[in-house]
Amino acid sequence: MTREEVSVAPQVQLKRWTTALMVLGGVVPLLIWGGQWLFLLLCCTVVVLCELEYERLSGMAVRRGTRVTGIVAALSMPVGAMAAGERGLMMALVGILFFRMTLEMLGRAQLDGVLQDLGTRMVGYIYGAMLPSYFVLIWRIPDGTRWILLTIAVTAIGDTAAYYAGSLWGRHKLRPRISPHKTVEGALAGLAGNLLGGLVCAALFFPGRLTTVGLFLPLAIGAAGQVGDLCESMLKRAAGVKDSGGILPGHGGVLDRLDSLLFSAPVVYYWVAL
Repeated sequence: MTREEVSVAPQVQLKRWTTALMVLGGVVPLLIWGGQWLFLLLCCTVVVLCELEYERLSGMAVRRGTRVTGIVAALSMPVGAMAAGERGLMMALVGILFFRMTLEMLGRAQLDGVLQDLGTRMVGYIYGAMLPSYFVLIWRIPDGTRWILLTIAVTAIGDTAAYYAGSLWGRHKLRPRISPHKTVEGALAGLAGNLLGGLVCAALFFPGRLTTVGLFLPLAIGAAGQVGDLCESMLKRAAGVKDSGGILPGHGGVLDRLDSLLFSAPVVYYWVAL
């Protein structure tokens, strides 16, 4: 949005903030008090919505039966991650690859386009199912709930800072061919917001690790999140759509809201695990 759009569209801003607060109001208590099965249910719901939105973006012609089997396959990733951690997630991914290639081999009458279709579907599984499942992996590690809250807070504060700073003061386009409204000034403000959020969360959750958790990790989260944001914009630009969906008023689709988090979650998991 431009400076003029920010100033003349208070109803849009109200809708954005109302939706964001309602989502956070449901997710945060569930994270803290919901337990294993409710958290897994949340992740499975996110995976289903992400897969449906990716299907729309990719332009795949999917029959109803194929869609059902595809969603079941995608759900094996968060379930595998909860049951057996990183090993379970990798087993699910390999199983999906075997499953998809076998289906193509048995059911495809013509071989034209088989590589493109397989590639499109596998990217969808990795992007829409595997990346959200990293939140399950984070949940399983010690203090996992705190790490998830830190990831969400750092990413959200950075996204908000980038959005408003870029709208009001942005002059230099960051990647105009992919996302015309994103600016270098917004990206830098986003990293500053990530850093601020990281320092606050580190002080609250990990006071003995202020330097690594409060300084270095937020910058890694911010950099990964901005790449994720641009990559989702690339998919939308290629599909010729403004939003990945319309389920979240003022934000668009689930992928529009989670694009940064999908790339941030693996960074946090490997940072903590390694």
